[in-house]
Amino acid sequence: MKNKQTIFILLFIIFQFSNLYADNDSLLNTYLYSNDVNARIRAYCKLTNNMMWRNKDSGRKMLDSVQGWVARKGNVENKGRMINLTGNYHWMKGNLDSAMYYYRLSLDFSIKNDLPYQYSMTVSNMGALFNSTGQLDSARVYLHKSLVLNQKKMTAQPLQKIITTLEVCIIS
Repeated sequence: MKNKQTIFILLFIIFQFSNLYADNDSLLNTYLYSNDVNARIRAYCKLTNNMMWRNKDSGRKMLDSVQGWVARKGNVENKGRMINLTGNYHWMKGNLDSAMYYYRLSLDFSIKNDLPYQYSMTVSNMGALFNSTGQLDSARVYLHKSLVLNQKKMTAQPLQKIITTLEVCIIS
């Protein structure tokens, strides 16, 4: 079972890195050339998230930039995405209490504004954060809830991430 799990995780990591550059190119094209301001903001938020995990200083600069942009021109969906992205930044910096604070804000904002996609992503992030801190019972609850929400929408990439994290929780 451990070997199967290890192989699955390695394949998942390889899949993620092989699609990373193609995804960034697509996001960059959307950011640079789209006439839809909210599509551009959405792409920039995703690029910011990718950058935060690679270069903390550049990620912070991008986060500051997108926060102002979302405040001035963003729709409700992008405002919810920004709150969740701020939680991701705090997690990446090791400020786990702050990360959870922003995830809870994002959850409340998503419910209040009827943003099911943002809600499911926030629930997934909370599950992954609980998992990383060893709170496996909470991680299982949140990841299972996220899995159910994402299965309804049939979104492949978040499903792979959730399933992988949930399998690690179950084995632990």
